[in-house]
Amino acid sequence: MACKKKLYALNPAQPPQYIQVQRTRSKQRPAPADPASLERQVRQWLEYPQRWQVEEFFKFNQAMGWHRTGTLNLNVRYAQLTMLLLAQAAVHQLRQRLGPPVAAWDATHLARHLFQGLEGDLRVCQDTIVVTLYNAPQVELLREHYENLPDKLRQQSVDPHIPWLDNFKLDFRFK
Repeated sequence: MACKKKLYALNPAQPPQYIQVQRTRSKQRPAPADPASLERQVRQWLEYPQRWQVEEFFKFNQAMGWHRTGTLNLNVRYAQLTMLLLAQAAVHQLRQRLGPPVAAWDATHLARHLFQGLEGDLRVCQDTIVVTLYNAPQVELLREHYENLPDKLRQQSVDPHIPWLDNFKLDFRFK
């Protein structure tokens, strides 16, 4: 039975470790000498899909402003990140409602081919901010989800007033 030590780097962020490898036959796999390193390796393998989803999120939505949040003022940084998360949540919901092929577009593609071509205006009618969008894509689908939004929210037992918009309601029109 041969016994030798070999240098392995399990994680690039950690220094490499020597692991003792014992072989009785040439077809057997090396067995780590330390059970803790095996547990750490298994944990990394199990956590990989979660880590991958986070990395994909930042890659997919980077153009929404994640790459421009470079201030040292912590309050400003928190405000920027909060607004980015709100924008990302709204855009994610819009993508899902518009369906393919829009649902697969990254933020740059979405900005160029959807938001850049939109024209519209804002008006305040009593206690409602009315957003009118002209030449929006897939108008019928957008109408179904966003037109008469306060009434739809009330039907779902949700208060349509937005506290951080001085308790105004938000409604959309498409022309």
